[in-house]
Amino acid sequence: MQIIHLEQRSEEWKQWRFDGVTATDITILMGSNPYKTILQLWEEKINLYENVEVNMAMTYGSEQEPFARAWIEQNQGIELKPLCVVNESSEIARCSLDGYDALHNVIYEIKCPYSVKKASDARLFDQVPLYWIHQLQWQLFITGCSKGFLAVWDKALQSCHLIGVNADPELHKEMHEKAMQFWVNVKTLTRPEVPNADFIQNDDEELKTKFDRYMEIKQAQKILAEEEDALKKELVKEGAQYRCFNYQVKRKANAVTYDYKKMIEDGMDLLPYTKERGHHFIITKEKNCSL
Repeated sequence: MQIIHLEQRSEEWKQWRFDGVTATDITILMGSNPYKTILQLWEEKINLYENVEVNMAMTYGSEQEPFARAWIEQNQGIELKPLCVVNESSEIARCSLDGYDALHNVIYEIKCPYSVKKASDARLFDQVPLYWIHQLQWQLFITGCSKGFLAVWDKALQSCHLIGVNADPELHKEMHEKAMQFWVNVKTLTRPEVPNADFIQNDDEELKTKFDRYMEIKQAQKILAEEEDALKKELVKEGAQYRCFNYQVKRKANAVTYDYKKMIEDGMDLLPYTKERGHHFIITKEKNCSL
């Protein structure tokens, strides 16, 4: 790998990112990134702008990353260096490393999920989003390291859960081919062919108004649900049954649940009990969508 001496998040660093395919970009090209499409990325690259909405989760991640890095250094007995690097044989392949352990030639990708579920899934089951894996694999391709770690920070426990990931040369080949083809599209201003683009376009203004109202209701429900959960915690925090005027707090047994993962591990075949899979519709809004 070739080290590029840039300060991460500086204006020069942002420009450098536009001149190649980053670890975030590759997740979009691989189809694992749920927050941006290939066409959106292409439009950003050809217009030299980055459409980023800084949300609560991103702010949280930036604030917590130094604590996670300090924990890794202390508990692993290593020194981590954040670096900007490019692949020596393919200059468009570039990334910003959260931490490089030069002594052991190992890289660390630090994740500080705002979602409690993501943190617990990583800690309990080693389950992480696929785009995290793709990010790390692109970094392994660029650096030539044979191994890296996803370091998932859990603020509540003040510790990281480390998940080792070995380099996958076959996946690296697929990633590089997609990156090279995409870069041809960028340089020639050719719109990428996007698979499974089977949406019918309907630009009815009245329909859009209904979509907007639907999203407003969904957001209001989310806010109310969060307020409801907070109030319920306050009302039942004593852990006892009690009355207050004409209100009651009473204990109720949970429904019986089954540990399907353990059942499979014990050799049970659950396939005969599965129901035929149907389908349903979900309504979402594309990130940074101007419509």
